[in-house]
Amino acid sequence: MKRILYIIAIYLLASALMPVQAQTLEQARKLYSQGEYEQALPVFKRELKYAKKDASINYWYGSCLYHTGRKQEAVPYLKVGEKGRIKEASFLLADCSFEARDYEQCIKHIDQYILYNTGSHKAELANMLRVTEKVKKMLENVEDVVFLDSVTIPKDKVLSVIRLHPACGHLEPGSYHTEKGDRYYSSEVVTREAVSDSLVSKDLDLYLFTKMLGSWERAQLDDNINKEGSDQTNPYLLSDGITVYFASNEEGGIGGYDLYVSRYNDYTGTYYHPELLPMPFNSTANDLMYIIDEEVGRGYLVTDRNGYQDSLTVYTFLPNDQRRILKGKSAAETALYARIASVAATQKGVNVDSIRSAQEAAYKDAEAYVAPVVEQVEASQTEGFVIRDGIVYTSASDFKCPEAKVQYAAWQRILRESETAEKKLSDARKRYTEIEASTGAAVEKERAALVKTILEEEPHCADLSEALQQAANEARRLEIEFLKK
Repeated sequence: MKRILYIIAIYLLASALMPVQAQTLEQARKLYSQGEYEQALPVFKRELKYAKKDASINYWYGSCLYHTGRKQEAVPYLKVGEKGRIKEASFLLADCSFEARDYEQCIKHIDQYILYNTGSHKAELANMLRVTEKVKKMLENVEDVVFLDSVTIPKDKVLSVIRLHPACGHLEPGSYHTEKGDRYYSSEVVTREAVSDSLVSKDLDLYLFTKMLGSWERAQLDDNINKEGSDQTNPYLLSDGITVYFASNEEGGIGGYDLYVSRYNDYTGTYYHPELLPMPFNSTANDLMYIIDEEVGRGYLVTDRNGYQDSLTVYTFLPNDQRRILKGKSAAETALYARIASVAATQKGVNVDSIRSAQEAAYKDAEAYVAPVVEQVEASQTEGFVIRDGIVYTSASDFKCPEAKVQYAAWQRILRESETAEKKLSDARKRYTEIEASTGAAVEKERAALVKTILEEEPHCADLSEALQQAANEARRLEIEFLKK
């Protein structure tokens, strides 16, 4: 009897922990209204077999696909819903078209949605219309650029494929260091408190660090560069010492992160208002780095516009001495060019092999100088905790400041937790990809569990990454202040 009761208890516990799975259309609609799209999706999919032209079933199924991250897969079903005059289908289709960069279709779906006059989604529609209009204007001034190559690489390996001549300085994550090593630009976390409601915002701002008599002087770039409520990162300085490129997610751009250029004004001691770089360097995706190797004559563009998970695409291109506007192309051809849909299409009339050979020869000439820089960067990232240039600690016992030592211990703890969380997220994403095309009740249950894990771990990993950087910055700050005494 005890054994039977034990089995029943285990069954009830397992049932309670299992994600709710709809069995009937009514249950699916209830789960849908509660935002449980993954659990409702299988029933709508089943119902479609018997009601292929039903506008409501098509809309519900398409909406579930949309809300579980499969926007383009949702389009044909949402279109059936739109034909059936389901107003929300028009909004979702507008967003799907916007994501696919089909701005003409986006406008059509927005117009259709506005006819319903629901008053909903005002902010989203306003942003789509703003970006769409801005993109149209930018498509009139696409820069004519020759792209040499592209490579897609994991995010944490991007700097390994960006080769700079030693005269151009070197890059580290989120920062650029000049050739002489006496200055570097870096993105640092800034905490701001709103006076009105005591809300706290944490932004990434750009700072200039200048070496002064053995110590580093830290200066925040002015408000023309650092915009409150947005992040500025990945700075790069040209050899003129005044032209700086960076990425920002400030309002007024067309993507998540956009690329900007500004110049320092020696007379006023401030930076000019940043200019948005033209297409094809900017897009409605995240464009993260714009680097020019002036010695070799090679540029690098880092972006996630190709949509590869956990990876970025690094394009190499020939920098223009002066901006050249793309001419002689149809509207469709210009749009494809702006997206860098084909690297080869940008190379007409150019002997790319000859250019690559010349660039490789220039890099080989510089290898003797490049190697020590690379070794120094790698050592600072893997063999110890960098306090500042020339000071690297390898253990907690190296710290002189007790408070800094506590922060270092916190940094180590967060680092371990972050590594564990990243692995859990990576494993869940990998498994989801493996079973994405599979079917069956067991697979659907596993897929739902994986989606739950991914949605929970993504913000967790982001929070840990931010906490890790804060702990490291605080440990460095405390130790440097202590050493100055």
